[in-house]
Amino acid sequence: MKKYAIVYCSKTGFTKRYVDMLKEEIDCDVFEAKKLKNLNPLLKYDLIIYAGSVMSNRINGFKIIDKNIYDIENKKIIIVAVGLTPPLDQVLEQLKSSNIPFGFEDKIKVFQLRGGLDVNKLKFFPKMLMNSIKKRLLSQPNRNEAEEEMLEAILNGADYVDRSSIIPIIEEIKEFEKHQVIDVEVV
Repeated sequence: MKKYAIVYCSKTGFTKRYVDMLKEEIDCDVFEAKKLKNLNPLLKYDLIIYAGSVMSNRINGFKIIDKNIYDIENKKIIIVAVGLTPPLDQVLEQLKSSNIPFGFEDKIKVFQLRGGLDVNKLKFFPKMLMNSIKKRLLSQPNRNEAEEEMLEAILNGADYVDRSSIIPIIEEIKEFEKHQVIDVEVV
């Protein structure tokens, strides 16, 4: 039996690419968050990875984990937040405070990976948000480097998916494996 499960929500495909990379590295089952009604299918796994795209500091689809967190509180939980923003300690802390349920801050490991942006794949509301940001940035005469990068991503798309980004996640899983108790049947 596989000991690991990945649950994911990918809006434009960048998160799914990271999920596929993780699946190549670890023996796991993969579930799309929108197809889960509850977490019962995950109860048999020792480690659960939730991967979701980020929009306005919220991890998409994470509510399936959030509202059922007590069902899996005895499991190792890893969150992979995939967004346009470069990985920064400040951003990671904001993601944790905006998404991790109270009391679980020390129990859940969160990783921030850089994904990308394809405005053409966005649905109505996120697309309107990007258009609003684009208009604001275009009207600014003196944009900083981060604003220039955001504008470029909105106008031309961006893809920052990098296989090396999953290395710390794989290392976290290997560390978890070291501490697993092996069931041995005594005869």
